[in-house]
Amino acid sequence: MSTPLFQIGLSRRAWRGPTAPEKQYDPELDNIVSIINDACELVAGDATLRFEVAGFGQAPWPVDVMTDLAVVIEQLPEAIGKLEAGKPFKLDFFEQGIERCVTAVPDDRSVRLTCRSMTTWQPSPLTIEMSKPALLRMLVDLLSAFLSLLDGALPWARSHPWVRAWLRPSQS
Repeated sequence: MSTPLFQIGLSRRAWRGPTAPEKQYDPELDNIVSIINDACELVAGDATLRFEVAGFGQAPWPVDVMTDLAVVIEQLPEAIGKLEAGKPFKLDFFEQGIERCVTAVPDDRSVRLTCRSMTTWQPSPLTIEMSKPALLRMLVDLLSAFLSLLDGALPWARSHPWVRAWLRPSQS
């Protein structure tokens, strides 16, 4: 079986577990990451839900829903906005054990992706090209799948001002 050049996604969109009651967050101690972490912690309890990443010579990557998905999801709205605007961006997978960074440099129709590892694992190939629409579709699908899970697990979260602001990042 050949390793895909790069893939990222969730194994499904529908949440089948319990919903969490609304939580009060402390604006001095919490931010959007707190809500994302709470959602990922809850949905990680479903062993059939998988965060799937593959590419650069490894399929699958050793990622999980509770920590790695939370890290990547927080970055997605900004990454999608930058990709749509034709600007470079990066996705950091900085949790212990994975410790990689994928940088993306788009042009009109394609994106050059480069993977850098901070562990003994090394990507092969180091750089790949993929179509800009395909990468955009993958990232939008991942965010959409997460938001569907969020709606099921934390139905109150989408109306939280931090979530609304997170979904409308600046394009700086």
